[in-house]
Amino acid sequence: MDYENMKFSARGFLYTIRELGYSPEESVADIIDNSISKNAKNIVFRIYASSQSSAKYISIMDDGDGMTEEELTNKAMAWGPEFDKFRTKNDLGKFGFGLKTASLAHCDILTVITKKNGKVSHRKVDANHIFETDKLESSKEFTSNMNEHISRLESLESGTIVIWENLDRLLDSQTLSVRTAHVPIIAIRERTKNHLAMIFSEMMNNINIHINTVTDDTNIIESWDPFLKDHQETIPYPETKIDYKGSMVSVKPYILPSKQTLINESKRLYNEAGGVTGDWKDRQGFYIYRKNRLIIPGDWLEIGNTPMQKAEKYNRLRIKINYDGEFDEDWKINLMKTKVRVPVMIRNKLNAIVKDLESDLKNLNYSKKPITNKEGIRTPWSILNNYGNKKLKIDRDHPILASILNNKHKDNNEIEKAFKLIEKMIPIDNYNFEEAKKDKSDNNLESNIKIALELKNKGYEDDDIIRKMLSLNNLNEKIN
Repeated sequence: MDYENMKFSARGFLYTIRELGYSPEESVADIIDNSISKNAKNIVFRIYASSQSSAKYISIMDDGDGMTEEELTNKAMAWGPEFDKFRTKNDLGKFGFGLKTASLAHCDILTVITKKNGKVSHRKVDANHIFETDKLESSKEFTSNMNEHISRLESLESGTIVIWENLDRLLDSQTLSVRTAHVPIIAIRERTKNHLAMIFSEMMNNINIHINTVTDDTNIIESWDPFLKDHQETIPYPETKIDYKGSMVSVKPYILPSKQTLINESKRLYNEAGGVTGDWKDRQGFYIYRKNRLIIPGDWLEIGNTPMQKAEKYNRLRIKINYDGEFDEDWKINLMKTKVRVPVMIRNKLNAIVKDLESDLKNLNYSKKPITNKEGIRTPWSILNNYGNKKLKIDRDHPILASILNNKHKDNNEIEKAFKLIEKMIPIDNYNFEEAKKDKSDNNLESNIKIALELKNKGYEDDDIIRKMLSLNNLNEKIN
């Protein structure tokens, strides 16, 4: 069978990969993946801009193994993975595109400087050159502004610096004035800090990720724990191991403390648990880790007998899943490492786990609590808490009311109707559910119920009965 080469355009290829949708923070995380794969212990992210257009850059430096010139040219700068090569356990790479794609999404010039065995090597990729020549080429061209970055490697035995220059795509420098030069820098730095704290949270016992301030590079990012593992009211579930083709996938669910518990302790703690967006609904669901690197920061991934949808009632449920990078093709991980498709065999087992968790969560979120007055006497009212939706209900377990309901000579259906009627038309505005401030007399309530029943038996309409009861109790009229 005869084959012909398919036409390839370097210009078209570069244009396409630049429009994949990488955010700055996702790109930085992709570069850091390479640093971790090279056994880095300290990684420094720096974003810098001055009023001079030539003095804007982003750099990511590590103290990892570094690369020889051959490794830099034929591996780091190559497009695509070597499928016949075995990846090490801590190699977070996947496609062999991350360094170039993540960088050129935001800059026109990508430079990599690396040191190994005492020798410094460097390569540069210029997007404008590719567009002009229609060739994917790197260069050894060296400019004087690289001396600053090379000097940073001098104190290291080995390491690598990735530098992004000409940041028009990122900073919109054509409209960036001297006076407002710091505004996009601050925003990008903050988003990147929060994103890295989330993505690499499970690794930060072994690595330090620094992010620069105005004065230095020693500001270490603290990890963000989505599961609040150290909180005394977090409920951790036993870890489940799922054997997938001989590769073990771990599943560990957590039910977080209630919103009110966290807010009472610290509103800041509650807001921080909402992650980068601050919204708990964004953070509920499954957290998929690949080799302890977070890929999915909370999503239901259409898992469940009836696919779960994000809702307030599930806010406290977060489930950690970690797999070892084996059978990536089954997980359908995307180029930016932001999406996966859980294999069917694993999904089926997750369905059962979620069903049990949903039942446990419902029991935690649904409660009925009797109200006592300021003297500590039990009132005939209770608070029904249904996933945070609180309502006043008549306490049918109250001794006096229970005796009425248990009286076989009374029409319990009519009593129940009266109870529901009273509950529906509670004439109280801005009720404080944390403390019952109304002192309700047991005898008065029993008398009110009897009067309401008598009026009902006489054929009065519900609204008329409510008005009569409000009048008898000297309450302001409020009928919904």
